[in-house]
Amino acid sequence: MDQDNNLVCSKIKLLSENYPRNLKLVHINAQSLHNSVHFTEFWDLFACNSIDVIGVSETFFRNHSQTNIPNYNLFNVNRNDTGGGGVAIYVHNRLKSRLIAKSSGESLRPEFVIVEVTIGHEKILVSCMYRPPKVGYLENYIDELSTLDIIASNCHDEVIDYGQCAAPGFSAHDLIYAVFDLSVPPVKTKIITYRDFKSINVESLRADAREVPWHHVYDCNNCDTKIELFNKYLLDLVDKHAPVKKLKVKNNQPPWMNDEIRSLIDKRDGARGKALSTNNSEDCKVWANIRKLGIGKTKSERIVDFPVSANALNQHYLNVSKIENQELAAEAELLYNERSSNVNLDNLDNLFYFKFVPAHDIVKIVNSFKSDAVGVDGVSRKFILLFLDAIAFVLEHVINYCLQSGVFPSLWKCANVLPLPKVKNPIQCTDFRPISILCLFAKVLEKIVHDQMYDFAANNGIMNPLQSGYRKGHSTITALLKVTDDVRKSIDERKLTVLVLLDLSKAFDRVNHKLLLIKLRKLGFSSSVVNWLKEYLTNRWQRVMSGEFVSEWAPVETGVPQGSVLGPLLFMLYLHDISTALQHTNYHLYADDTQLYKDFLINDVNEAIEMVNSDLCRLNNYISSHNLSLNVTKTQPIIIGSEFYVQMLKKKEIPYIVILNTPIPYKEEVCNLGITFDSTLSWRQHVNGVVKKVFSTFAQIRRNFDCLPASIRLKIVQSLILPQLDYGSILFTNMNLYTTLKLQRAENACIRFITGASRFDHITPHYAKLELLKLHDRRTIHVANMLWKILKTGTPSYLCTMFKFSSRHPDRIIIPKHRTATYANSFCICATHIFNTFRGHSFLHLNNVDKFKTSIKKQLADAY
Repeated sequence: MDQDNNLVCSKIKLLSENYPRNLKLVHINAQSLHNSVHFTEFWDLFACNSIDVIGVSETFFRNHSQTNIPNYNLFNVNRNDTGGGGVAIYVHNRLKSRLIAKSSGESLRPEFVIVEVTIGHEKILVSCMYRPPKVGYLENYIDELSTLDIIASNCHDEVIDYGQCAAPGFSAHDLIYAVFDLSVPPVKTKIITYRDFKSINVESLRADAREVPWHHVYDCNNCDTKIELFNKYLLDLVDKHAPVKKLKVKNNQPPWMNDEIRSLIDKRDGARGKALSTNNSEDCKVWANIRKLGIGKTKSERIVDFPVSANALNQHYLNVSKIENQELAAEAELLYNERSSNVNLDNLDNLFYFKFVPAHDIVKIVNSFKSDAVGVDGVSRKFILLFLDAIAFVLEHVINYCLQSGVFPSLWKCANVLPLPKVKNPIQCTDFRPISILCLFAKVLEKIVHDQMYDFAANNGIMNPLQSGYRKGHSTITALLKVTDDVRKSIDERKLTVLVLLDLSKAFDRVNHKLLLIKLRKLGFSSSVVNWLKEYLTNRWQRVMSGEFVSEWAPVETGVPQGSVLGPLLFMLYLHDISTALQHTNYHLYADDTQLYKDFLINDVNEAIEMVNSDLCRLNNYISSHNLSLNVTKTQPIIIGSEFYVQMLKKKEIPYIVILNTPIPYKEEVCNLGITFDSTLSWRQHVNGVVKKVFSTFAQIRRNFDCLPASIRLKIVQSLILPQLDYGSILFTNMNLYTTLKLQRAENACIRFITGASRFDHITPHYAKLELLKLHDRRTIHVANMLWKILKTGTPSYLCTMFKFSSRHPDRIIIPKHRTATYANSFCICATHIFNTFRGHSFLHLNNVDKFKTSIKKQLADAY
């Protein structure tokens, strides 16, 4: 056997070619498939060939590891008490297989997986077993063997080939294999279809677009017929200039594995062979240096085996949106009908009507979209952009006709639902997240309606002022700033605050259409607009679709369309009056995430909790009448205050928060919109989590340090790590020195990674060289940036009202009175100090904040 055939890639390919219809079994001690470089090679080795059974020991898999490769079913055991270890069996999906038994995952016991494989009418058992070193089992069995890795079989008469081959760079162990005289079914050839948009003659396409008889679209009086004809003309252009082509997929190569990388792998393997054959010190040194380098790391493609039928998955998504409480929903509709009937809304001057949309606005919206996903109409944004200017006038007619006729086209009401796994190995319907793929021009029409309705609602004060979701100038951070500053102010007044985080189950999917439309009429939307929205919401259809995994079409009876830009706005208007259900507590909303909180003196704790429970009861009634429900298991209450009063409160017996007669125990820490709150707002647990994530990210990228130039390392840090350190940083203005230093050390590690500085080097000069600021200084810029935007736009109003300019010194903001360090370090007061110190008032006349930020950065950087 020549040297090339001793390499694993050549051997696997030969086995697949020489024994296409025989059972082929291989085993490799991988010494970590959790390593992304190893898994990339593993994918390339086996996904491109037809090995029937692959046994792997020492997978090192963890629960979040990438594990799947195309066309294989995976059976594996991971260690659950320590790192390392783990065994797996991959069985080609042309063979029927099922799990028989597996080990417990304890590191001090042998690890094994036993799988039954059906080949024609025969069934065989395949097991992969690994005995960790120093485990006191199977000593006699192992002592009698002369090799570390073996394939043992009780049907040796069926073996027609066996052996081993080197796997350089992948594992120190050889790959072992055996071929059995058992007939397996042939590998099915996969055919895919695609359109080649890159080869289109754009000038010819535009010329043909101008020759299309678009006047026939104008002549149609039926909206659905108009859209069908418009769509037909578009698809005719697509078919002519980018016809559907078929491609036979010979293998499933990793999308990132190209000829250049394979060439590097060949060179690496050659270097290993040379080092082994010559034993020359220089050759060995070259091989040692190569082993330090990684081939690369890229995002893995999701390979999904669906555990349920497509119809069952589609029905699951539809079931969550059923109206559960018909009686309460009917009462709510009746109540709002009565209120609306008392006012003749059509006589009001400020009713909202749709406005005419010019072609240039439509073109701007199409260009603003980022996704190229194709809906059920088959129209691709990538294709439309090639000749958008040639059909802009037709789009103008179609869009405005839909608005003025009060009709939303039937074709545009249909959606493909792409199920994406929420967990590594999904086993039930709830493990998949539905992503709706809508038609391109349906999204254009929705965006137009959204913008017009949003402007009307914002200009007329219809929006709930304490709703921070999906609104300009609002974010999770502005919502958290409002809540945390309220809590800090209460601490300044020697009070504690009980904060309850509420979760609504499938809120967007369960909106009652009738009640929503009644509310919109009451809010000042004209009957023509409400009728159009009724058309938009009703008679919608969806199907689950992922490749060949397709369900039947099914009707969507409730909820706002998932994946639409208009849906969140309708939901916010649906709950705009949620404050009517609350009498004692403050609240804040971010879309459907709800926070209730109430401050109290320590001696009034029982009365305060009683008031909170009273409001929770009323809120639950309100939510139920809107066909929504509280997820009790995800409700998180916490009491926040100064260290002194929190410790005093722990000595008292206080009542529980109660929802639906279920007592909810208080938490020591809660996750609030991505930020971990504790009982004293110390941010310790949040910082611990962030630092852990940062160093976990480093563990993935450090192994590629030698092959990444400093410029790329800088970009990696700026894109992957600094956002983790900066998220919510303006909340941490009261963070103590110890916690701040912990975060700063994580950032210092970033700088050392970029520059290659040792742990003993002074780090500040490297910040200056990279033109980066330390955490505290970056936070200063973030705070200044936030306040500039608040004062410039007046949004969000709940933060803008915190700041008052002095009448005596109109260029300075008045510093609120404060008693404690906690409130002195609040956003309100810290932002005021920063704004006054850096003369923020002199930058308010500018159209953007960039010059203000640059000025602050220069002053801060000069101190380095």
